[in-house]
Amino acid sequence: MASLNGKGKDTLLQSLAGFTKYASIDGVREPIIKVTGVGQEVPEKANAFLRWLALEGNPPWLVILNNLDRDYRGEREDSQAYDMESFLPATDHGSLLVTTRLPHLGGFGNGTKV
Repeated sequence: MASLNGKGKDTLLQSLAGFTKYASIDGVREPIIKVTGVGQEVPEKANAFLRWLALEGNPPWLVILNNLDRDYRGEREDSQAYDMESFLPATDHGSLLVTTRLPHLGGFGNGTKV
């Protein structure tokens, strides 16, 4: 199970990249370095984790994406808002649980109001 912080784009990339050390993905074993801006290595590690999730033969997995509350479709420019679909693994196995206050995201699956 991976619990990701979806508060902003940089935070999500940092969370995704951090899981490469647990799975020894693409030879990455060092702990993630906290950065204020996202360097080139962080998006690469995040993409490596998403590719790993999509591998056939992986055991069932659960990814929890918490606090996805910034709307990239909003009228105001928000550099930390992002499209959730661009951070979904390219696979039909595994499970994704999203916590959000954005009602339009309920159309991606089975929504439950809490």
